[in-house]
Amino acid sequence: MIIDTRIRPPYKGFAGGSNYSREKPAKWAAMFGGKVAPSVQHAPERFEKGEHDVILKECLAEMDEAGIDFAFVPGRKGQDQVWIDNQDVVDLCDEYPDRFAGIASICHEDPMEYNLDQIKKFCIDGPLYGVSIETGLVSDIPTATPRFVDDPLFWPIYDLCEKNNVVVSFTHNGPAYPDPSGSDPVRLKHIYSDFPNLKTLLVHGSWPHVNEIAAYLFVNKNVMVQPDFYMMHAAGWQGYVDSINYMNPENYVFSSSYPLADMKTMVEYYLNCGIKEEILPNLFYKNAARFFGIDAKKVKRLPNSPIKDEFDDVIAVK
Repeated sequence: MIIDTRIRPPYKGFAGGSNYSREKPAKWAAMFGGKVAPSVQHAPERFEKGEHDVILKECLAEMDEAGIDFAFVPGRKGQDQVWIDNQDVVDLCDEYPDRFAGIASICHEDPMEYNLDQIKKFCIDGPLYGVSIETGLVSDIPTATPRFVDDPLFWPIYDLCEKNNVVVSFTHNGPAYPDPSGSDPVRLKHIYSDFPNLKTLLVHGSWPHVNEIAAYLFVNKNVMVQPDFYMMHAAGWQGYVDSINYMNPENYVFSSSYPLADMKTMVEYYLNCGIKEEILPNLFYKNAARFFGIDAKKVKRLPNSPIKDEFDDVIAVK
């Protein structure tokens, strides 16, 4: 079984935008030595013709070919001109309950009361498993202030999420913040001093602080790291492999980051980058299942998944 913890399928608000342009996927593929997904290569023409359903079917077929059984879909607000209504994420998961689960999104430029209400509506009282906050990536809002994750502005959000077991997801790499110190685990320590039971997901793996996050995971197991394509030839990527294999095998999850990467290429890379065979189930599905509390009965099993399915001990919470 493979659970992909970050995929943005071409559905409603996700369709179009820079993630499905010619330029951005090609740039990221070249930067990390990957490939542009076949469905993304001709997406602009499909969208111009209004063939959104065709692209979505191709995306699902590519999931099948890669052996990805189930995927998390995060919303996004503030970056890349892709502002996803949380109801769109719910609608996708309702249409494909055996393939997708969702993560809501909020923007710190919105009133705090509104953001807390969104978390209550879609996560605490609704079907979504977490909330995504782009604290630094707010380029679509000219008047916005990029912030670090340990800004006290976010304390009410962390308090609500900790009390209700809602995962908080950050885009957490150096370039996502006003300066590279944004992804330094010291900032996480500031958060966890006040919210020791908060569960956080670090998109882009806290890069470039690869070794520092490995050391922090040694003492904080409520943090889950999602290195995605930063495992793929980024400076220091071998540190992720060592951390996964030895010190922190329960604190990393797989992500293809589609449409910015080809799903099959990403799966094959993770299978062959040096992670020990006995650790692969942790990385590919067990850690994500435990962290999010996946209902195993929702998941469609694929016959060609390269990872053995031992999913019996997962507790459903949604």
